[in-house]
Amino acid sequence: MHMNSFGSWFCGPNGFFSGFHFGGFMPLLFWGIILFLLYKIAQSIISANKANNINMEHPDSPISILEKRYASGEIDQEEFLQRKKDLNG
Repeated sequence: MHMNSFGSWFCGPNGFFSGFHFGGFMPLLFWGIILFLLYKIAQSIISANKANNINMEHPDSPISILEKRYASGEIDQEEFLQRKKDLNG
């Protein structure tokens, strides 16, 4: 098997991109799309990690957790006011 056989199969006279009228542009477009998709995947992974790190560094305060529980109906007003009083001292 020739070292050049992959290149000729992919971009050569009878290769994958040989039927297109754009010639040498199609391989560039193909690899450009592949690189763009890899970039977007890496970018989304990095931004997800940053969001997780921010949440770990700044957890919700006890008062905000209490307010969320009250807003969701998990606790009633009496319990909310008592716990808020306990937390504030």
